[in-house]
Amino acid sequence: MLEPGETTLAIGASSRDLRLTTTIDIAGANLPPTLDGMATLEEWLADPTGGPMLRDAIGTDESGRRRGIFGNDELLAVIGKFLISPLVASRAFISTTQPSAA
Repeated sequence: MLEPGETTLAIGASSRDLRLTTTIDIAGANLPPTLDGMATLEEWLADPTGGPMLRDAIGTDESGRRRGIFGNDELLAVIGKFLISPLVASRAFISTTQPSAA
């Protein structure tokens, strides 16, 4: 299985002796990421099923503000590329400590 997009195909006697190269465009739909411990927080939140489940599991505080990292947009933007498994292990999702306003 190949991901869609443009790629270069090269043929030769060795990697140092490429005699023919061409660029091909592979058609197809992007496959959604597998939502497991190796998926990023952004991938989980972007998923139509995983995102709402994750947000619901974290919940809100007494004022209706999202708890943990979901209540801090700046932090969420920074750690969105992190794998979800270390975030869960560090309990970053459920921390109720919010940064103080400067």
